[in-house]
Formats: sequence, structure tokens, C-alpha cells
Amino acid sequence: MSTNDRHDEPLHPMTWYAGFVRDRAWLVASLVAIATAFAVVGLGRVDFDEEPRNFVHHDARDKALLDELFRDFGADDTDVLAAVEGLSPRDPETVRVVLGLIERLRNEDEVVSVSSPFDARRVGRPLVPLFPRTPEHFTAERLASAFAAAREHPALVGQLVSEDGSLFLIAIRLRETAGGIADTRRQVERLRTMVADATHGTRISITLAGHPPLRVDVIDAVRREFYRSILFAGVMTLGVAVVAFRSLQGVTTALAGPTIGLVWTLGWMGWTGQRINGLNTILPSLVFVLAFSDSTHLIVAYRAARALGLGPLDAVSRALLNVGSACVLMVLTTAVGFGALGVAQIPGVRQFGIAGAVGTILGLLAVLTVMPTLAILGFRGRDGVSRPEPGAADSRDVTGPDATGPTLMLQRWALSCLERPWRCVWVSIAVTAGLFVVSLRLESDVRWLEMLPPGNPTIMVTTRCDEKLGGSLLASVIVEWPEPLSLESPEVLDVLARVGDELEASPVLANAFSVRQLLEAFATDGDADATAFRRLRRVPDRELHRLVRESLRRAVVTAHVPDIGAARLLPEFDEVTRRLAALEADHRGFRIRLTGSAVTAARAVYQIIEDTRTSLFTSAVIILLMTVIAFRSLRYGLLCVLPNLFPLLATAAALVLVGEPLRLASAVTFSIALGLADDSAIHFVSAFLRGRRDGLSTREAVGSVLSTSGRAMVIAALTLVAGMTPLLVCQLPPLRTFAALSIFAILAALVADFFILPSVLVCFAGPAGRLADGDPPGS
Repeated sequence: MSTNDRHDEPLHPMTWYAGFVRDRAWLVASLVAIATAFAVVGLGRVDFDEEPRNFVHHDARDKALLDELFRDFGADDTDVLAAVEGLSPRDPETVRVVLGLIERLRNEDEVVSVSSPFDARRVGRPLVPLFPRTPEHFTAERLASAFAAAREHPALVGQLVSEDGSLFLIAIRLRETAGGIADTRRQVERLRTMVADATHGTRISITLAGHPPLRVDVIDAVRREFYRSILFAGVMTLGVAVVAFRSLQGVTTALAGPTIGLVWTLGWMGWTGQRINGLNTILPSLVFVLAFSDSTHLIVAYRAARALGLGPLDAVSRALLNVGSACVLMVLTTAVGFGALGVAQIPGVRQFGIAGAVGTILGLLAVLTVMPTLAILGFRGRDGVSRPEPGAADSRDVTGPDATGPTLMLQRWALSCLERPWRCVWVSIAVTAGLFVVSLRLESDVRWLEMLPPGNPTIMVTTRCDEKLGGSLLASVIVEWPEPLSLESPEVLDVLARVGDELEASPVLANAFSVRQLLEAFATDGDADATAFRRLRRVPDRELHRLVRESLRRAVVTAHVPDIGAARLLPEFDEVTRRLAALEADHRGFRIRLTGSAVTAARAVYQIIEDTRTSLFTSAVIILLMTVIAFRSLRYGLLCVLPNLFPLLATAAALVLVGEPLRLASAVTFSIALGLADDSAIHFVSAFLRGRRDGLSTREAVGSVLSTSGRAMVIAALTLVAGMTPLLVCQLPPLRTFAALSIFAILAALVADFFILPSVLVCFAGPAGRLADGDPPGS
């Protein structure tokens, strides 16, 4: 069919554009060059998010309470924990090494304070050090006595010393800096160097943890994976392009558009201040491979037209008219999958969704401008495609001769299924229903250290603290008492004690700690007395204010929280909150509120998963409506539902079968996977409708799509898989999870488009041999 025959069909928006590119190829090339130069300038402005807390948003009440805790009792953003293992009373040298390190730390300009078990005093005797201070007193007997006392000290056990004495913690507070992550990295590296120098050649192991090293490690890992993912995705995609197109011009044309689309996306991120974080690290790879998928469909259609004997100009027009609209619809549905995340409450997820939607659209714009322009200005007969005489082949046989390997195998299996289409449909419905039942068992969960690579020191320290101290993170309860009561009032001390009891009554919280433990250590008879309060007020304010602010009539009670997942923690937090509310009701004028980074982060990050559930449903409805509108047919919109549901339910069921919960990375994947699952279905149905308008029967049209567009669908799927594959070996676990689930969903979608969708079309598209009632007039 000639190009002019298509000009009056309303569902071909590429008609005007194809003519514009044909007539003004140099103008299009100039505009692309200007846009690319502008984007290259923006590349220099791309930066990384240096504050992990920016990724998490708390609701207004939680955030206000957390800010209140940090304002009154100090934040933990600058606290470093040094976990010391290997200390032994039988080896005085180990104690000397640690004491020497502590002394050097206190002399560091970047260190504000250092707290350790070696600073403690004996219970009831605050002038007598718990540990001997001079080497001549480091006898086995005295050290053994000190270690035993430390394991029973009310201010140490469960806080800085494990019950069995195998783990000691040194709390290091760093000076706040204004230089961002560069200064923090310098501070952390300095501490690590000091620790390495002090422990070299000894039996002691000291590992750093806490917010500063965690921040440095996460950002450094994100930086590495960002550049590695771009490089490896490009290499893998290049390999697919070489195998698929087997000519320099074809490979160049296929890759030029996606590459420029990637530059445009990163340039847009730079100009708009979008920052790279742990989640959108995969965005460049994703934008590149999605754009290459569009480019593949155009290149295959272009080469098919050239094989029919058309020149470059007519071949470009034919390719745009045949698959351009489907590419636009495909990208719009993928952008909807991304865009649905743009309404999430979590800033990092919202940023990822918006950037993903913009990136896929920019990638399409680049492909629709660069590929035709290069074909027109660059090939001029040098694309290596054999061109028989016009009329030697028709549109039903344009890519079948090039189909090899996986494509031919899938075609044969798909055509064999068409011999019994109803059986295939019923089997597909039954399998999908079974996957749905299995997916109902999928539960949500999130852990604090999901962003860290395996073997990271923070993970090891956290695991040891979970085992020995009940957790490395803290839940905090702010206790505020009314006037005229004071800290010395029996009711205040009783409430602090009962709050600690309520915390320790929870099966997931351990080792509650408050100013009461200090008073017990200072008291002569074990109870808080006047002597204990007098000794308490001799404690330096910067240390005492971590526990109590008498001028504000406030104190804080903390408890250790293990990294066992938000699914288990949140119900316990809710139960503790309920019990604290009952305690508050029993003491008129008191305010007792549960907060802390561990509590609010669990609630906020868990909300991400709930957001994605909502966004998944929203995007599914929008994609269905877009498909119905684009095809101008409710029938064809509904016929795409089963093939689109299958990969999503298969992915959810796979998570259940391998025992994995729905985590942050996998939750985000589903919204994107929905758009990806719809992509090939759109191309399939578009090609099917072209065949129907050409007079083919339903079976003939389906068979034609399998033998012509099947190759492009396989190449596109393999390209997406190739682009995701490097992420399977990256250091960040969420990116590995995202890649694995995306690959599984892409392959499941390919199965659905080759085996489910053809049978569905044969059974429900309408009578054979004519354009069925309800078929759209164009595609």
C-alpha cells in the first residue's frame, strides 16, 4: 500500500510528521544538535543526593515529633559507633590498644566527644574508675574484676557492653560540617585509618557503623553503580544490536537515538536539579533500553520497507506510518506506569516516577527524530539491505525471512497454539487465575539495610548488635511532666520506670535506658537519692542532655530495635503506642509519645509499598483507557487485559514461591512492569489491525503478525533483558532485585504476547475474512 493511501486515516498521527522529516531532514538534524548541546551542558549539573534522609518522608505528625526529639535531645546524624571485639582480661595489651585509640580520638579536631565503657565509674562510687587507668595496674585480676563489673553496670550493660562482655561499643560524635558528603567522607576515612593503625597486628577487631559511615557507603555505592550500569547496559545493548542488524549503519542508527535520548534525560535532570539516589540509579539504563526498543521496531520496519524496494525517503515514511503510532502509545503507557509513582508520598519514589516518565518520553522523541534523519541523510543506499524489484514481496512477508533462532522457535510454538485457540485461552485463564491465588499470599516488608551491599561493615556491626544488644537502632519515648513536678518527683521517676517496662515488654524491643539507670549507678544504695541527683548534675551538659532536659521538664527513654523488618515491627510499635497512651491517661498532665528514627522510618518506608499498590491500580486503569481510546475500541482494550495481567501475576507469584516479601525495589517494579507488559501487546494489536484492514482474516492477520513483527518483539525483549542483566551483579541489593523482577516480567510478557494474545484475538476479535464490527478504522 502506498504512503499516500494512508493520509486520510485519522489514527495515523505520524502522517504529517513523516512528511515533515522527509522534507526538512536538515532542519530536524539541526534541532537535535542544538537540543543535545543544551543537554550536554546540563550533564555537568547532575549531582547525587548526599542525604539519605531526603529519600524518606514522614507524615506531618511523625516528622514534627522527630524534629522535637532531635532539637531537645540531639540527633544521631553525626554519631559513629565503633564495635570492639576481641578484648580479653587475660590480654592487657588489648585494653592498652583500645585506650590508646580513645585518647587519640579525643585529640582529633573533628571529634566532639567520645564515650566508652572505659569512662564509667563503679556503681555507688563515682570517684573510682571502673577500669584501671595506668598500664601498671593492668593485671589479669583487676581487669577480670572490671570486665565482670561492666557486665552488671546499669548504665553499660545492654547499651555499650553486651551481657556476655564480648562486644564493647565506643560512641564517637563528629563535628557538624557544612561541606556535605565530601567532609563526611574525609571524617569517616580518617576514623577508619586511625582504627586500622591502632589494630594492625593485634587480635582486636574494630568496625565502624552509624549514620556517617552508612551515608558515605551508600552514596559511594550509588556513584559506582550509576556509571557501571550505564557502561554495561550500553555494551550489552551494543551486542544485541550487532547480532540483530549485522551492519555498521544499522547498528549506528539503532543506537544513536537511544544514546541521544539518554543525554537529553540526564541533561534535563541536571537543569531541573533532579538528583541521583539509590532508587533512580537504574534510570539511565532503563531509559536507554526502552528507547532502543522503540528504535528496534522502527529499524525493523524500515529495513522491511527497503527490502520491498523502497528508497530511504519512502522507507522512512512507511516505517513511521506503520509503527510510529504504536511506539508513541507504547511509551505513553510506560510513562503512565512511571508517572503513577509521581503521586507517592515518599520524595525519592516521586522523583523516580517523574524522572522515569520524562526520560521515556525524551527517549522516544530522540528516536523519532534521530533514526529517520540518519536514515535519510546517512544511508543513501548504503544500509546493506537487498532490495528486490517493487512488488516482489508484500507487507505480510517483510521480516519473516530474517527471523532466526529464538524468533522462529517462538513463531512455531505460537502457530501450533492457534490450531486449538480456545484450549489455549482456557488454559491461560486457568493459569492466570492460579497465579492470582498464589500472589494473594504476597506480604510486604522492608529492612533498614536494604541499600547496603553484602559484606558492608555496617551490616556486620548491625547483625552483631542485634545479637548482643537487641538492636543497633533506637526507639525513643519522650516523657514530659507538668509543673510543679521535677525530675526528683517520685511520680516522674515512676513514669520513667514504667515506660521502660512497657518498652521491654514488647517482644521486639530490648534494653530500655533512661536517666534512671544513671541515677542507679550514682546512688550509694541502688535507689535514686539526693546524693545520686547531686552526682548526676555534675555530668557535662552535652552528655546529660542526651537523656534529660530539666529546664524543659522532659526526659527520653530509649530501647534497642533489631533489623527484623517493618512487617514485624509496625504492629509492635502500634501496641506500644497504645499501652503508652493508657499510661499517659493514668498520669494527668503527662505527655508520653513514641518516636525515633527507627519508628518513623519504618512507618514512612512501609508507606512506599502502600503507595505503589495504589499507583499500580491507578496506572492499570489509565493504561486500559488509553488503549481503548487509541484503538477506538473497547473490545481491543479488554482483549489486552489478560496478556497484561499474566506477567504481573507471574512475577508476584514468583516472589511468593521463592519466599521473598514485597520490598521497596520490587514494589516499584510492578508499576513499571505494567507499562512494559503493555508495550508488545500494543505493537501486536496495531500490526494485527493493519492486517485486518488489508483484507486478511483473523487467523491470517495473527499469523502475519507472528511472522513479521515477531522478530522486532523478540529483539526488543532481549534488548531490555540485556540492559537489565548487568544490574544482576551490582553491589546494591535493591537494584539486583529490580533487575531480576524486571527481566522475569519482560520474559513473561513475551510469553503472553506470543501464546496468550494470539489465541485471544483469534477467539474474540470477530469473524474471519472481513473487518469485524467494532474494529477501529485505523491504528
